[in-house]
Amino acid sequence: MRRSWMTRGVLAVIACAVLAMLFWPREQAVQVRTARLERRTIEDCVMGAGMVGRQETRQISSQTGGRVAAMYVRPGDWVQAGQALLRLDAGILEEALARAVRSEPAIEAFGTNLEAIRQDAQKADIEALAAQVAAQTIRAQQDGQVLYTFVKDEEILLAGSPALTLAGAEACITMQVGERDAARLQEGMPARFVRDGEVVGMGTVAAVGLPMARADGVSLAEVELAVQGELELPVGSRVDVEIICASRESAYVLPIEAFTQDEGYVWQVYRDRVWPLALETGLQDDFGVEILGAPMTLCVAIQDAQELAPGMLVKAVM
Repeated sequence: MRRSWMTRGVLAVIACAVLAMLFWPREQAVQVRTARLERRTIEDCVMGAGMVGRQETRQISSQTGGRVAAMYVRPGDWVQAGQALLRLDAGILEEALARAVRSEPAIEAFGTNLEAIRQDAQKADIEALAAQVAAQTIRAQQDGQVLYTFVKDEEILLAGSPALTLAGAEACITMQVGERDAARLQEGMPARFVRDGEVVGMGTVAAVGLPMARADGVSLAEVELAVQGELELPVGSRVDVEIICASRESAYVLPIEAFTQDEGYVWQVYRDRVWPLALETGLQDDFGVEILGAPMTLCVAIQDAQELAPGMLVKAVM
């Protein structure tokens, strides 16, 4: 009888344990997306929008101004150094020069020295008039191409106003970057030029200007990039520019989404639970962060940090 009661007691305990297992609330696993280390090339880039131009681009103007008597070039024309670009009306100056050349010094009963002084003064006047007449013809100071013209025949060109834009033969691209990015750039850094998602050319950083503050307080620096090879884009075209500050091949990379907001750590998935893990990082691009010294088996959760807690049970999903 006593043994029967003991048997019944053991069965009751087992039944209670089974009921507890069946009805006791179980820990629910949180579904998370996971990622593992990816081996690829990673680049640290300064990116921005650039405009196609030409090196040694200059605006040609006249110091005196006047009426345009003849325009010798049009946009798109190639010119050589010394070639006439346009001529201003020099009628009055030419008449004065002609009178000075025709006139002869008066022969009077003065000393030889005084006559020589008069001849020298007249010669200086003729040379000055001839220089003024020659200055009315504006010539190219370099080989290049005419990009724009701002005046036509018979129009008035004001002193100091641009008459045309002359550019060198070599293409270049200019862009503006923030002060912080400008401090990272150096001459000679490689760059890619992208149009509609495709690389259309390569180049290098030729010059980095000093940051200048705009009216809104933002400081921007102008960057000039030399183009390597041919760039089949007209002047004035816009392209996306990627300046490569640093690059590493065969780097181990995790997605940016794997890092917490302060990028101080990731959530490592180990035996179906997550734990915060600090990592040493290197280069970063738009999609990932280089990981230094991490095991190849590292698996991390891609999830909002507010939804995870140390030791939480998780279930990996695609």
